[in-house]
Amino acid sequence: MPFTEVDVSRDGKARYRIKKLTGRTRTPVFIIGGYVVSDFNRHRLDKLLEVEERR
Repeated sequence: MPFTEVDVSRDGKARYRIKKLTGRTRTPVFIIGGYVVSDFNRHRLDKLLEVEERR
């Protein structure tokens, strides 16, 4: 699945976007099919990726 990696320590606009989406500056942040996951919850990520791959 294609993805874009962004270094929020070097990209102020990306850092602002993450703060706006999640209310915090914690990383990693995943945006999958419009859903925002701001922690590394393997089970939730697997489910979202499975749904996205079916599209």
